[in-house]
Amino acid sequence: MLKNILILCAFLANGYIQAAVVGFNSILYKFKGAQVGFLAMSSKSHQIIAEHNPNMLLNPASNVKLVTTLAALELLHPEYRFKTDYYATGPVEHGVLNGNLVIKGYGDPSISNERLQSVIRRLKLVGVESIRGELILDDSFFGGEGNPPGWASEQYSQKIYTAPIGALSLNHNTVSVFIRPAEVGEPAIVVTDPPVDYFKTKGFIKTTAKGRRPIVGSKDDGLRTEIILNGGIAVGSRPLVVRKKVYQPSRYFASVFKYFLRQEGIALLGEQYGAGSRRLILTDTSPMLSQLVAETNKSSSNFLAEMLVKAIAGQVSEPARFAVGIEQITKFLEQKVGFKKGSFILSNGSGLGTTNRFTARQFVKLLEYAQKNFELSSEFMASLGVAGTQGTLSRRMRQEPTLRSLRAKTGTLRDVSSLSGYVETRGDDPVIFSILVQGKPRVLCRARWFEDRIGNYLANLHTDVEPCISIEEDTIPDDEAIEEEMDNLVGG
Repeated sequence: MLKNILILCAFLANGYIQAAVVGFNSILYKFKGAQVGFLAMSSKSHQIIAEHNPNMLLNPASNVKLVTTLAALELLHPEYRFKTDYYATGPVEHGVLNGNLVIKGYGDPSISNERLQSVIRRLKLVGVESIRGELILDDSFFGGEGNPPGWASEQYSQKIYTAPIGALSLNHNTVSVFIRPAEVGEPAIVVTDPPVDYFKTKGFIKTTAKGRRPIVGSKDDGLRTEIILNGGIAVGSRPLVVRKKVYQPSRYFASVFKYFLRQEGIALLGEQYGAGSRRLILTDTSPMLSQLVAETNKSSSNFLAEMLVKAIAGQVSEPARFAVGIEQITKFLEQKVGFKKGSFILSNGSGLGTTNRFTARQFVKLLEYAQKNFELSSEFMASLGVAGTQGTLSRRMRQEPTLRSLRAKTGTLRDVSSLSGYVETRGDDPVIFSILVQGKPRVLCRARWFEDRIGNYLANLHTDVEPCISIEEDTIPDDEAIEEEMDNLVGG
């Protein structure tokens, strides 16, 4: 029987950190049916510390967001802001807009309920107290495209990480559903935030004497999003909040906007007006791109990543189409970063799906480019998860030496696990690394264990002779522990 021991040894030779990974293949016994690509490189000397299949094309899952966010910082610049324009098609006289209010969206991914309320208060400040015409939403900037390329496998998913994109989007195109118990035997109280007529509910959640699990789903009914309710909630228990995706971003946006108009006391009379000429009365802008990139990578938001692809496309042509954005990012990788043409497959900006392919060596090259780029390096590195404290790494590697010393992007699908980033060593020589694992779903917990041990090893590096680290078989998570974690992994 194979004895599964991973022995990692590092030593100093001729002033360069080198490494020998002894018995590396034996650890792969625990990865039956999986493919592993791995590369770690000193950022000072550029010496390879360790590698295994560094040129193997693998699905990197959400590590693709490293590509998307760095390209966005390069092509749009860190200070870039999205905008949403508000137009009047008639004059504003004595507080009355004698025409329509037109909202033109350009794909701002950061609009929230609070932002819309602020916009409506600003409309009052510029003199709009009543609107005689209609609310018209212009979401043509995205050209009517549906889901991003490569998302076909998630077509019917209700998960919020598959929320659709739109030129006019709100709350990441998700809604918060609040559930609180009533009297025993009665339906629980279920309210969306805000409580708009765009949503309709089907079924109910029963208030029970003892605990039951509430079940909340969402479904596209063609015009609205249907919230599907089932299960139960115990009397006296705390209110619950569940986020669900919505299916028609512009209709959702319009419904919430009208709700806040009423809340602010602005009447929307809905009289018929001709198209007329537009006059810009207000422009709402997003936070700077550097902040949105941080949110994209730390939370691993598919929605934000795909909206960045559209923003990149919009700099070249209107409407902004996915194919144009992917083409611009591909040119960036080939012409700026130095990827060989045709050596990778980029089909979307988030990494969701089965169609993207990169190598560990390419991610190390990308991260090296980011580190050397003075304009982008601070914002890019600050956007990554931090071991033990921030983002999708907040619950991993909580012990020294990796705690706060490793910054990286995770990636997780049912059959993929990845981790790429930077780690500060004890020898003050930052290491750039990439680990890509692709295989059977049950391999993912083992892959995460492996990634964390590699991070720990790299953080322990000194610039003198290193002791070997031996990892015995009984420290590797067993199948039962893996099964317990599987349902919580996808999406990071």
